[in-house]
Amino acid sequence: MPTSGHYTVLDDNNDFQPIETTPLVSHSLTTSKRVRSYTSTFQFSPKRRSLTKTRPFKPLDKLHISTVKIHGDEEQDHDSEGPALSITTLVSPSAASQNDSATWASSSDISQRDSSPSSSSSSRKRRRNLMPSISLTLENSGSVARDHLASERTFLAYVRTSLAIASSGVALVQLFTVASANLRHSPEHRLHTYIRPLGATTVVMGLIVLIIGVVRYFSVQAALTKGNFPVARAVTGFITVTLTLVFQTESGPQAQKSEFTSPIDHVDHGLDPFVVADLPGRGKGLLATRDIEQGERIITEKPVIVAPDHITGSPAALIAKLLREASPEGREAVLNLSYVNFPKDKDPEIDLDEVALAIFQTNAVATSGGVGIFPRMARMNHGCSHAFNAVYTWRDKEEILVVHALKKIIKGEEILTTYTNTKKSRSDRRALLKENYGFTCMCRVCSLPDNESHASDKRLLAITDGYSRFATWGPKNITGIEAIEAVRTIWAVEDEEGYWSERGRLAADAAYVAAAHSDATATRKWAELAIEWYSYELGRDSEQVREMSGVAVKPESHPGWGSREPLEVGGPGQRT
Repeated sequence: MPTSGHYTVLDDNNDFQPIETTPLVSHSLTTSKRVRSYTSTFQFSPKRRSLTKTRPFKPLDKLHISTVKIHGDEEQDHDSEGPALSITTLVSPSAASQNDSATWASSSDISQRDSSPSSSSSSRKRRRNLMPSISLTLENSGSVARDHLASERTFLAYVRTSLAIASSGVALVQLFTVASANLRHSPEHRLHTYIRPLGATTVVMGLIVLIIGVVRYFSVQAALTKGNFPVARAVTGFITVTLTLVFQTESGPQAQKSEFTSPIDHVDHGLDPFVVADLPGRGKGLLATRDIEQGERIITEKPVIVAPDHITGSPAALIAKLLREASPEGREAVLNLSYVNFPKDKDPEIDLDEVALAIFQTNAVATSGGVGIFPRMARMNHGCSHAFNAVYTWRDKEEILVVHALKKIIKGEEILTTYTNTKKSRSDRRALLKENYGFTCMCRVCSLPDNESHASDKRLLAITDGYSRFATWGPKNITGIEAIEAVRTIWAVEDEEGYWSERGRLAADAAYVAAAHSDATATRKWAELAIEWYSYELGRDSEQVREMSGVAVKPESHPGWGSREPLEVGGPGQRT
């Protein structure tokens, strides 16, 4: 038991009037005013431990305050917080009769007996009959009610927060799913590669916050009954650390798992979905650092130098001059490119202007104002027929070159374009590439066994013949129906070969035929097909897509509308 205690009585002026007492010793206290309510505080000495209880009381002039018993573990550690104790205090008028005094003495005896392990039930019954008595417990009814209310409000805040976080994740996924569908082939389409994982992670975090809120609510409710109010530092720290780790892991483009064995040693986490790598037997090339979706833009590049189509002076001197005027970074990037067909009577260590010219002739790409060098695009190697998976185009208005994925490219796969018209036989393709670029093509198509290569050559020849037949519609050698049938034949053979290049242009030409014959339904369907494939090859934001979008909405707006006799020519896959 504690050695001493302090009691205070609160009078009408809210003044605390203290007395000291030793357990089981009665004391008398006279107040200056009638006591209407009081607050009793018990305090351990020297360690602090307080218990309070407020209760109305009858007006009295004098009070006897006597400690009868302290309920609780007498050997409890006084340094711990929130003891589960109660004090029974007897209060009576000081003018009590001698019998009352005898009663007080008797109550002390009862307290002593009750405080021992051998106290009997009859003694506890006699103690309960003493009047008036008050049980002072750790719980303050007003404060605890407020604590419970605060705990409930905190739980509701957890619920609202978790719903907000989870809803944000769902909204992110839905928003960018719709955006990806509408802008599927624009640069913004790449956002879906990391928005979806981020949205899913956000939803999971919302559920975690809700679970934490539920656990926190019940733990606080249980603690309040014991006089404790656990702090939330651990919960707050856990949420903060978890969110930080998750967002560091999930934000940014995500490289998805693939069964493709990738030779990539370093992944660039910048905007480019590729790295330049040394490839055995092929020099340098571009390898995808992640899955690249069909129609996704891979490269946007301005030329380092542009030479005019026609020059009057020395080509080598002109290219050397243009390189000197370029930025140091651009000049270095150009001079690091490979070259072929260097003059045999020149020394590359001495004739640097000739080296620059050879690089230019090997890597230059036609633009609207001449011929330009694009160092990043120039790192793409060649593939024939269905082997190449990316196409490039020059945009006049923006004066940029863009490269788009013609097919889905798997992480670690080489990004290939085509250097020439590959709708030729293998022998013709190889001869052309050897003459102009100095290598014998060993792409996936050129490496086919002879029988498969022969079948591929036949399909490519059929595609070329189909284009030739379709072109005869212009001079009216075939009807519109025959022209559309030629387009369908080309499309079917291309599907068999896996040759998907130039399909946007083919569908747009078919839309022109349908519009010329005033077939609105066929015009709309071919225009929609042209939009799809132009988007893959040229980009969703290309001028060709905008033109075909207008035709798809209003077929009669096509410039060629009604230029031939009315005729139902039919749409894609539709036989007439």
